[in-house]
Amino acid sequence: MNKEKRIVIFSGTTEGRNLSEVLAEHKVKHIVCVATEYGKMVMDDNEYVEILNERLDKNQMINLFKNNNIDVVVDSTHPYAKIVTQNIKDAAAVAKIKYVRLKRDEDFVAQKYKNQKNIHFVDSIEECVQNLSKVDGNILLTTGSKELHKFCQDDSIKNRLIVRVLPGKESIEICDELGISKNKIIAIQGPFSYEMNSFFIKNYDIRVLVSKESGKAGGFDEKIKAAVDADIEVFVIKRPKESGMSFSEVVNLFFEENIEIIKPNISFDITLAGIGLGTENFYINELKEKINKADVVLGAKRMIENVTPKIEKKPYYMSKDIISYLKNFPFHEKDKYNIVVLFSGDVGFYSGCYLLKEALKNELKSTTYELNVLPGISSIIYMAAKCSTMWNDAKIMSIHGRYDEFFGDNEILESIKYNKKIFMIVSGYKDINKIGQLIVEADGKYIDKNSIEITVGFNLSYSDEIIKKITVEECKEIDKDGLYVVFIENKKYLKHKNSSLIKDSEFVRDKVPMTKENIRHLVINKLQVEDDSIFLDIGGGSGSISIETAMLDRNIKVFTFENNKYAVELIKKNVDHFGRKNIQIVEGYFPEVLNNTGETNKYKNYIENNKDIVKSAFIGGTRGRLEKMIDYLFDLNNTMRVCVTAVTLESINNTINTIENGVNKGIITDVDISQVSYSNINKVGNYNMFKAQNPIMIFVFNFKPKNK
Repeated sequence: MNKEKRIVIFSGTTEGRNLSEVLAEHKVKHIVCVATEYGKMVMDDNEYVEILNERLDKNQMINLFKNNNIDVVVDSTHPYAKIVTQNIKDAAAVAKIKYVRLKRDEDFVAQKYKNQKNIHFVDSIEECVQNLSKVDGNILLTTGSKELHKFCQDDSIKNRLIVRVLPGKESIEICDELGISKNKIIAIQGPFSYEMNSFFIKNYDIRVLVSKESGKAGGFDEKIKAAVDADIEVFVIKRPKESGMSFSEVVNLFFEENIEIIKPNISFDITLAGIGLGTENFYINELKEKINKADVVLGAKRMIENVTPKIEKKPYYMSKDIISYLKNFPFHEKDKYNIVVLFSGDVGFYSGCYLLKEALKNELKSTTYELNVLPGISSIIYMAAKCSTMWNDAKIMSIHGRYDEFFGDNEILESIKYNKKIFMIVSGYKDINKIGQLIVEADGKYIDKNSIEITVGFNLSYSDEIIKKITVEECKEIDKDGLYVVFIENKKYLKHKNSSLIKDSEFVRDKVPMTKENIRHLVINKLQVEDDSIFLDIGGGSGSISIETAMLDRNIKVFTFENNKYAVELIKKNVDHFGRKNIQIVEGYFPEVLNNTGETNKYKNYIENNKDIVKSAFIGGTRGRLEKMIDYLFDLNNTMRVCVTAVTLESINNTINTIENGVNKGIITDVDISQVSYSNINKVGNYNMFKAQNPIMIFVFNFKPKNK
């Protein structure tokens, strides 16, 4: 190297991190500036690297250059970070030092999509926002969180956004501040394969995709191909034109000799392993052997701090960084390397292990590797042992990072109601507060809080481990941050009845009409409502159909639609009376209410984002709008089963005609029509007499999938 230069790198890309690694390998001291905590985390500790983790303005940059006698500043920030780049240029000019722009390699991936009819290239976010106001449907926004606010200024756009961001605290906080609901946030780290992009597009019913022109390294090709195959609109924000130097040119700027960047053909023996509780004492022996033989160990910083591999360890736990590391592996005169990637807990219980496994399969197609997956000792198993109880007969669940905004409370309460023992992994003490509050609110309805015993496990296996029994009321007093597992025992748990047997007399009654129990039971039996599905009750009335369906299985999610405000209040009373947490009441006409902006829009997003599990619907009142209802249901999920009841001659005639039209259009099949008449026995003086009820027509049919 020429006269040793004092170098600072502003890193925001993989190229910046790779440059730092080359400089450190050649014992060149330098400073790396990163803007996020995660950016710091993926930088390995090295005596030749000083890491600054903060966002600097122009004046702070000038002070940094002058105070450290910097000779050269390398700008490796993201191509779209125009303001940061300009600040670095200006600061370098003031400090009179050399400015070098390290640009991303041009891969021209976008060129092949220039002539696609549904793909529109725009020059700026502002132009993109203007175009989004002219198109309909859900929008998958893949441009990150930094400039999310620009897409949220217009509610007609904001309310349709599904945002894909990094799973870091900063990104989630930005989404929260902008009012993006949790069910519209995909917090996950790439890389994203074609299959994963296709899944997101289908699962969230995406009609528009927004992307930056990120190139091959950013997964642009896989993303756009999935959008093209799904026949949706795509807006691509063009990459700013930039001048600068390639990676090899920047390396050669600092070294007289040419540094060879191309890696030889190598292979990997990759182990994906759960470390269990966290402390090394609980590693399984096979994992200890793997770590002893490891050339490289990857994982979150707390997991790798006590291991010493043969070559190096890196605090990488996101798939994107692990894949990038393996693609640019720093070889050391070997043909095969042992790589160990560590995960918390057990790899079979809500672990990122299998996301990485899928990414390896999709992204390392040209690399030879063997894969081995090792389990860890779960905190559930450890907690069961500490509580001197078996776990094979317990309900095992996690609400850590996967709490459903509509039906999360139901999952907790139903698990407690119908299970003698429950082991639950939670996100922190606030979840324990919530559990206590839910039990108190349900006390006397279908849970006896005095029969509940709760044991809390805090930081299991660590030196400050605490395991203690607490009362339901004491749940609300827990306020210490840390890792928790909860063990709940219900001495008076109930056995679930897998049939609809609620009598009419058990409901809160009013003047609102109610589907009578004999008809109700027949309808629910004909609908064959599936576990873990969404059921739509259209024209909820008193809520009797919704409640009986919701009680078939605790994992059934019910949305009941009712426009009559008196009926809505009655449904609320019955929902409270039966203690149902898996029913959501939507006030308004179906399906028009789902297209309203504001409060009801959240129901539309949830239903349409989960349309694959909307398996059945009951229509108890149509007001002459049956065809519109059926068309909406068919477009939502064409594998659904639907039941319609009719009493008047007019509604019967309209239903028959609508179903016939559906059969002729090829969207309705397997039609089952029944006419039911029944009588109750009433006491009249000394005699028992039959009192006939109105005959009711019951129409049941399936939709005919489009591909058949």
